[in-house]
Amino acid sequence: MASSVQPSLDQAPPFSIPLLFFLTAPLFGVIAGLLIFFFGPDALVSRWSEKTLAITHLLTIGVLGMLMCGALTQILPVVAGSPIPGVRWVGPIVHLLLTLGTLLLAGGFLSGYPAVFIGAVASLGVGFGLFILVATMALYKSWKASSSVVAIRLAIIGLLVTIVIGIYLALQFSGIVNVRNLMLLTNIHLAWGFLGWIGLLIAGMAFQVLPMFQMTPEYPGWFSRSFPIVIFIVLSSWSLLALFWMPSEEAYQLVWLIACIYGLFVPFSLYLQHHRRRKVSDISLFFWGVGLAVLFLVCLLYLIRHLGLWSSSLPSFALLQGGLLIYGFAISLTNGMLYKIVPFLAWFHLQNRKMKVIGVGGVRVPNMKELLSEPLVQSQFGFHLAALLVLGLALYRPEWFSRPFGLLAALSSALLWFNLYRVVYRYRRVNSGITNFAKEHAR
Repeated sequence: MASSVQPSLDQAPPFSIPLLFFLTAPLFGVIAGLLIFFFGPDALVSRWSEKTLAITHLLTIGVLGMLMCGALTQILPVVAGSPIPGVRWVGPIVHLLLTLGTLLLAGGFLSGYPAVFIGAVASLGVGFGLFILVATMALYKSWKASSSVVAIRLAIIGLLVTIVIGIYLALQFSGIVNVRNLMLLTNIHLAWGFLGWIGLLIAGMAFQVLPMFQMTPEYPGWFSRSFPIVIFIVLSSWSLLALFWMPSEEAYQLVWLIACIYGLFVPFSLYLQHHRRRKVSDISLFFWGVGLAVLFLVCLLYLIRHLGLWSSSLPSFALLQGGLLIYGFAISLTNGMLYKIVPFLAWFHLQNRKMKVIGVGGVRVPNMKELLSEPLVQSQFGFHLAALLVLGLALYRPEWFSRPFGLLAALSSALLWFNLYRVVYRYRRVNSGITNFAKEHAR
């Protein structure tokens, strides 16, 4: 079994820093859902549609990118023992630039104005560049080489590759450059974004989060050590072969290999969850179950396509895999993580401040379950699951189901935001109670 990494929360950033990212991400989900509702079938016709590209980047950068950056500001001190340098000013700056850049990028796709694309490139390039710089500095200072740290390091490289290619492609839309092999570069951009950045970071956090929050055994050492390295090597090999040496269709066979490797992540994770020490189920487990099931489904779809069994009467494979990976896999798992991470951080910071200010007794700090409303969390899961099911139908019959999907997705994101804000509201009330109690007993 992998050696355990004991969490070190002494260097944790202020609660407000990850909250900036965590509370903003669902709002981008609301915007994306409303745009799908507004545009209807046009939003799900082709992955090359400007409307589809705008919505895709609202979800991948505005939702997932925002969540990943917020999570890393918190998790690096825990798994690497090294905080992000200057996190109190870096966090708000990165958050502002990513928010502005995501809105400009979506606006650029929808309007077609080159100046908007240039503004998006500048904001996202500086924002992600600054984040990559400080995260790399934190990882460089870390002496730990746990499986989580290795996966995070490789995920940061994946983010860098994704952003560099993405900026180059955005300059194509702005008219500054003329990109050759546009489809190939787009596919490489997508692969590094989904498999190199989001996928590896989720895996790296899972190696730490599942044993910590879900009381599971640890991932087998050989698997957690080799998984991120093998994914990175195969992904890099495919990219280089497709670009320089091998026809893209032949090099594409390596993507099937990556899908198989990611497929192994599913049974290992489900096995560990089944053997968790605390058998009480909660919503985060359901989100994880849905996300892992969708990931396994995507891997099976790759097999079907690899064998030449994908029918032309079925939805576009690119749209289906993208929709399932973004909404079914990544957003499902990150929703599940948020319902563990945000209440835990609220409880941790309240408990820490109480002990420093008034010691034992005086003000009761609510536990993690009390900070959430279970019925509201269950309702959000229901909306999310319904949206995922309708998404499958919408890709097959967009004229019938695209608007219901957009509405359900927007409602799910809105309820997620409300549930997280409710935790923050209760945190502020208890924090104020600690302050008032200390003032009264100081007289």
